Amino acid sequence: MNKQVLTIEELIKATRVYLESLNYAKDSLRHMNNCWKTLLGYAKTENVMHFTTEFGHRFLKERYNIDPFSKASSSHKRTVRRAVTILADYQLNGFIHKRQPTRLHVWAEGYYDICTAFMKSIAKTHAESSQRQHRAHLEKLTEYMNEHGVNSIGEVSALNIDGYFTTFIGYSKRSVSYACNVVKMFFKFALENEYVETDLSVHVPAVKVNYRSNLPSVFTHDEISKLLAAVDRHNPCGKRDYAILLLAVRYGMRVGEITALKLSNLDFESKKINYTQSKTNNAVSVDMLEGVGWALIDYLKNARPTTDSPNVFIRMVAPFDAFGKSNNLNSLVRKYMSRAGIKQTSGRHYGMHTIRHSLASHLLEQGNPIHAVSAVLEHLELNSTMIYTKVDLPQLSLCALEVPDACV
Repeated sequence: MNKQVLTIEELIKATRVYLESLNYAKDSLRHMNNCWKTLLGYAKTENVMHFTTEFGHRFLKERYNIDPFSKASSSHKRTVRRAVTILADYQLNGFIHKRQPTRLHVWAEGYYDICTAFMKSIAKTHAESSQRQHRAHLEKLTEYMNEHGVNSIGEVSALNIDGYFTTFIGYSKRSVSYACNVVKMFFKFALENEYVETDLSVHVPAVKVNYRSNLPSVFTHDEISKLLAAVDRHNPCGKRDYAILLLAVRYGMRVGEITALKLSNLDFESKKINYTQSKTNNAVSVDMLEGVGWALIDYLKNARPTTDSPNVFIRMVAPFDAFGKSNNLNSLVRKYMSRAGIKQTSGRHYGMHTIRHSLASHLLEQGNPIHAVSAVLEHLELNSTMIYTKVDLPQLSLCALEVPDACV
């Protein structure tokens, strides 16, 4: 994208050309054009030449009474808001985000420098999903401090920290533990980089959680069969979703490994699927099972949209590109659970990672040794696989001891 400063009219024209290149539907473009015409008229009355995010938000509120970050009450309002956010995205980035932002991520002035520096420091060592969680916790922490008159990191006291963690009353122990770890890391960063002179991390509560204590959620063999059978493989979206689910069911591939899979990773001649493990960056090569191979061929030949994207799996609506890195595909699983009549019960997780758990559990049920299951899942440590032995009830029953007769 040309980085020169564009007028609003020039920005609209450039954005329209970009959306056309992404094969946006004509109706969608027509609705956006109508909104942009209204925006141009509003800009002229306000004597505004150049677009800014703040101006776009003001336009939404004054012209349409739309909150930029709340759920719009009608499809028309959602289209109007999307038209404005697309302009902002294209102006700032040269591309558009797939999802509507739910809030404006701006640090409070007194915390801007340290929060920005902290996020940069974890960018190379933490996954994007982890970075988002860290950011969310820092936003909550700094907002609390600002609301209580603590306007910079140097003003934070032990009493302030105690007060902040009282806001977590009612949260699960695991959630509180995660929040404590993030805040403690942040305060240690503040000390090491001389934003503060004392170690505030010593005032953060220590909440220990045994992350291996809970049983992993799994689908039964019957539920997996119903889930796959619920996919309508006669339409393009179903062909794609069936191939995605098979990769998770047959190989235990993680969501990030599936969504990052490239066309070059599929070797139909040697019947191999080659990919990089998301957690370890290790290269993995697996045999392309017959059912998986035909599902991939059906999708690639008869369903995949025309696109320049190198990724195997593509969104079925414009823009026709890869799934976002933050997309965990859980909505895909839940859609087919609903169609299959699989009930959701409290205390049980449902998602793509549940399918991975299920593969491990089923392999153990079939009598496969733990080290073989660990190899299938590409675990670096055997301990990571041991958690699945907790749901292997047939094998656990063999370890049961007889209950001695009660003394008469």
